[in-house]
Amino acid sequence: MSEPYRDSARMYWDAGWYPLPIPARTKKLVLKGWTGHDGAIPSYADMDAWATGPEGSGNIALRLPHTVIGI
Repeated sequence: MSEPYRDSARMYWDAGWYPLPIPARTKKLVLKGWTGHDGAIPSYADMDAWATGPEGSGNIALRLPHTVIGI
């Protein structure tokens, strides 16, 4: 079975991005406080806990750095 977050979170982290987990088969972020201008930037420990926990079987979203604007 595919585990998108677990399989790719560290690769995104190493590339300088901030991966966030989202539930499988959705596009909705359920973690509060991680998006928007005032959203928190996840730490490596956050990412690792999500990758090794139940969130690891879900999809992946990216928290953009403050220097990047998504269009």
